[in-house]
Amino acid sequence: MIISAHQPAFMPWLGYLHKILVCDKFVILDNVQFEKNSFINRNYIMGHNGPILLTVPIKIKNHLSNTIKDIEISNEINWKKKHLNSIYLNYKKSPFFKEHFPFFEEIYSNNWSNLFHLNHAILDYLMKVIEIDTKIIFMSDLKVNGIKSELIINLCKKLGAEQFIFGSNGRDYADINSAYQNDIQFLFQDYSDSRLPYRIYKSDKNLSSIDILFNLKHSSIKKHILLNGKIFN
Repeated sequence: MIISAHQPAFMPWLGYLHKILVCDKFVILDNVQFEKNSFINRNYIMGHNGPILLTVPIKIKNHLSNTIKDIEISNEINWKKKHLNSIYLNYKKSPFFKEHFPFFEEIYSNNWSNLFHLNHAILDYLMKVIEIDTKIIFMSDLKVNGIKSELIINLCKKLGAEQFIFGSNGRDYADINSAYQNDIQFLFQDYSDSRLPYRIYKSDKNLSSIDILFNLKHSSIKKHILLNGKIFN
């Protein structure tokens, strides 16, 4: 069995979905520490003049000591209206805008107080549309401890996995020898979303998956994701 894992991500990029697609079970690391300036609460969409960063404001107090699943959204400013307007203005002429925009209208009409719940609602929609049936597991339900490779090995043992997929930067900290001693194989992902079939120019940012959602028919998205990613050891 192959598993992978990652922190929750706001409107995740295609590489995130690729890792989910190519494994049997995907663990969402919801009870690890929140990382400042990460993509847990922000991501890029494509604007008319280049990428635009959408950020969900969070409550600063204790945010670096809280786990991700406990991070609260700051609703003192009307960030939802800003996000929805940005999505509308930049994607209203996209071929599949009318198919998916009602979902985002509903998302941004809700009174979200918890970042993790917001992120998972969007991920759940993306998986349903793209027809990704990988089992999602929350780390907080597993009672597994450790850091870096130790955590990964413990996750594999808990779930009975023989292989684990890291992102492309995983080689910087993956302890391959320790994995070998535990009869686990570490694999690594290489993914590029620069070859989008509808994009006539390249972005210097990894865009949110909602960009492809509005621009490519949903039956073609999975194929595109799989063609643009590789797994190697």
